[in-house]
Amino acid sequence: VSETGWQVNEIIARSLDAAKRQQLSTALELVQHAVNLAPRSARACATLANIQMMRGDFPAAVQAWLKVLELDPAYPEAYSKLGQCYNGMSQPDKAIDIQRQGLRRPENRRNASLFHGLANSYHIADRLEEAVWALEQSLQIRPDRKLKVLLERWKDEHRRK
Repeated sequence: VSETGWQVNEIIARSLDAAKRQQLSTALELVQHAVNLAPRSARACATLANIQMMRGDFPAAVQAWLKVLELDPAYPEAYSKLGQCYNGMSQPDKAIDIQRQGLRRPENRRNASLFHGLANSYHIADRLEEAVWALEQSLQIRPDRKLKVLLERWKDEHRRK
């Protein structure tokens, strides 16, 4: 690891530590320094995006996640987190589009978290049949008792409509 790489990793670690202590302004300041040192670091940009999400600044987080995808289109977390941002901005159709885009990538086709995020976006958009389908896909990849309960609740909700 280069001197700059080591420095960036150290700054990111300090930023994440500040975020854990809910010192979000400090965390943001630190990670912005890391991004300035290494603007082509997907990890630094992803850390920036996550801290912006913690602060509730979804528009800024969207920009950072889009930068992550520009640097590394195979970064699966970026698609899920973009979906969360768009949902947080009451734009579930955009959330659905970006998560489906992520699932079209061969390396993400078995990503349970992406399917789970897509299911949530479909549910928010009141597209229950598709929400059920996406949650079933997630559960086939990674069984989870709590998600199974959620799936049954959504199936009941769908039957009632």
